[in-house]
Amino acid sequence: MSLINQPLDLPFELCEFIFDYLQTRDLLACCLVSKSWLDFFNNSICHHKILLSIDETAAMCDLFNCTRKFVRIKLNKLKNERFLDILSHFAACVEELEIENCELKKECNMKFPSLKCLSISSTPAEIIHKIFNNPCNNLKCLVLYRLNGPTIKVVSNFLKTNDSLEEINFYLDEKNNIFNRDISNEVTFKLKSLFISYKSDYDLPTKTLTNIEKFLKSQGDTLETISLINSANLRLLFRTWNDLKAVNRLYFFSSDPVLDFCPLNVTELNKNSKITELELHALGPLSLNLTHFIPFLNAAIALKSLGVWCLKKDLIEYVAKNFDNLRFISCASMDSDCLTFYNDLKSKIGINDKIQIHQYL
Repeated sequence: MSLINQPLDLPFELCEFIFDYLQTRDLLACCLVSKSWLDFFNNSICHHKILLSIDETAAMCDLFNCTRKFVRIKLNKLKNERFLDILSHFAACVEELEIENCELKKECNMKFPSLKCLSISSTPAEIIHKIFNNPCNNLKCLVLYRLNGPTIKVVSNFLKTNDSLEEINFYLDEKNNIFNRDISNEVTFKLKSLFISYKSDYDLPTKTLTNIEKFLKSQGDTLETISLINSANLRLLFRTWNDLKAVNRLYFFSSDPVLDFCPLNVTELNKNSKITELELHALGPLSLNLTHFIPFLNAAIALKSLGVWCLKKDLIEYVAKNFDNLRFISCASMDSDCLTFYNDLKSKIGINDKIQIHQYL
């Protein structure tokens, strides 16, 4: 608990919760009430929690007169000079920046010395090279979602110049697909977290899968968390598994009804003692069955958490007999008598009786 004066006679955390509901103009006005109110907003804890969301209705004078240095900024539906002026005002202090539905016609030479997280969505891709043409030396996280216009060249150039990146979230479609080309040899950073979502498996080109595979392998020494949403198939997981040296959480989701998979020898997958969370989800007529799971389960020897789309009795029995460290199974659906079946299994010798089963749909 901070010893700083609260603007209201309430606990610090509750004050934060209340002020987070305010619109931009009201939030800025609060900073001008008194020194104690300004101190509250400048407190190191509150400093990193309150998001300043700015749209076309925000008053420029209120923004520029406020002495509060907000570090979490969201710019929405801003265009050209207004967008550029507001962005320039916060460039020196912003640490988390969200840009959504914004436009800019001219290029600028701006630096963001403190920027750690950048998220751009529903915005022309050209904004990336118009604004971020200088390296962001402290940038750790990049999120790209539904960019407009050609993205491959501008995104690729951005990645080449920002070697401090540790986390990337790509939301792809046929128009915005950075993996239309092989970028594995173009980047110098080493990621810890990678999220790739494609709009549909049905439209996923083989070339894209191949380039995703190359990129995963190039980052395999450092990647700790991997999420592949409609952007992979089981064969790709087989081909990349042995290169993923640091991964501890692997999330796979496919809505492709035709799985590109045929059983391979279990010995082809190296034993991995770091993966503790494994989620394999698939929808469609050919949903995953035990034969699909076994190669990955047998390789993830330290597994503690397992996620599946449809939980069946044979899978419960297999993991209960073979995985003493497993503590949690999550699923969207399960056979009607799964829980009863597992409770009956617990009475037998050599069965893991500590597994919690959670159905989230």
